[in-house]
Amino acid sequence: MATCGVIRMKDSAWVSVRIQVVGGRFNAESLEPLAWIAQKYGSGEIHFTTRQGLEIQDIPAEKTDEVLKALADAGIPAGGTGPHVRTVSACPGTACRFGIIDAQRLAQRIFDQVKDRTLTHKFKIATTGCPNSCAKPITNDFGVQGLRKEGQTAYVIFVGGNCGRRVRLADKLPFVCHTEDEVVAVLNDTLDWFCAHGQAKERLAAVMERLGVGTLIEHLQTAHGARGGKQ
Repeated sequence: MATCGVIRMKDSAWVSVRIQVVGGRFNAESLEPLAWIAQKYGSGEIHFTTRQGLEIQDIPAEKTDEVLKALADAGIPAGGTGPHVRTVSACPGTACRFGIIDAQRLAQRIFDQVKDRTLTHKFKIATTGCPNSCAKPITNDFGVQGLRKEGQTAYVIFVGGNCGRRVRLADKLPFVCHTEDEVVAVLNDTLDWFCAHGQAKERLAAVMERLGVGTLIEHLQTAHGARGGKQ
């Protein structure tokens, strides 16, 4: 059930349904049907998650299918749970006066590329426009940060971050990317490695620590260099 955004609440007679929101942006035209669904099936309140998502809470479990259908009919995607890439969080990017990279566009592109992949466990991604790091890339499995390097736009990549009960700050890769294409390629390499070496319910940080942190970093550096990426 969790793979479609449905989460059992403490009392199993009730569920919450999570909405996929990429980069914290939600279309204004979808607000009215979302509010109607929350009022008809839930408590009339909508919870904003720490990853910029939305959840309709206090839904009777027997109404789950009705809620999912109502959301689908309104063009509102449920999801963001299970062993998949979670919806990508992002800062405003170039809409902010400090933004170096378009973190919003990159977040959407990344999510479109990898949202259908099934993994061994959840995988969280954040993109942030500048070194202020408002989207907290170092606490995600894969984080991207915009940077000016020698007058050029660069993308700094972090891997292996984890928040929650056991916090781990991500490792910064020893190279930068210069295009969104390079970022997506490094992400796909990371996910391939994670799927090849990860065990069920094991986050990327745990896999890196079990096999040696340098194992993934060296793999990504070699793959990036083989594609002609600049070190």
